[in-house]
Amino acid sequence: MKRRFFSIRRAVTFVSIAALLIAMVIGTQTPENKALQGVAHISDGDSLRINRQSVRLIGIDAPELQQNCVKQGEDWACGQASKQALAAKINSNAVTCVGERLDQYRRLLATCYLGREDLNAWLVREGWAVSYNDYAIDEVLARRDRRGIWASEFEEPHKWRARRGAAETSMLGWLWSFWPF
Repeated sequence: MKRRFFSIRRAVTFVSIAALLIAMVIGTQTPENKALQGVAHISDGDSLRINRQSVRLIGIDAPELQQNCVKQGEDWACGQASKQALAAKINSNAVTCVGERLDQYRRLLATCYLGREDLNAWLVREGWAVSYNDYAIDEVLARRDRRGIWASEFEEPHKWRARRGAAETSMLGWLWSFWPF
């Protein structure tokens, strides 16, 4: 008996493997140097929205909105102060954010600019955010001059989130990682 070159089983197997490979390639695609420009709506000290796209300023970590710091023995809302500092700096002017990938919450991880000024570096240099080593020199200057949160005692934002159980994990974020809508 002659073997047939074409069989339904082989065709189904081939199509299944091809579909799986295509899905994997498409699923791992990320925007390449995606740039957003427009008026930013400030979410907190290291997050904003431009044209309905959430943006997370990469390389920095600002205090959470609910986070307090201690200055001269008194609590002060350093998370709110960080947000207000960013809002005052931008002052309703157009911002450009350039990023290459999205995080698990579908936020563009980006460096944002006001004109030619790097806002990520500005936040660290003025003491409204800590650096994830991307802006180490700016952080050293802010610490030395006791600017922003460095003029007080504070818990690093990532440690504060972990202690409060508010680490950047949520059911919605988990769902979005599987269901892109």
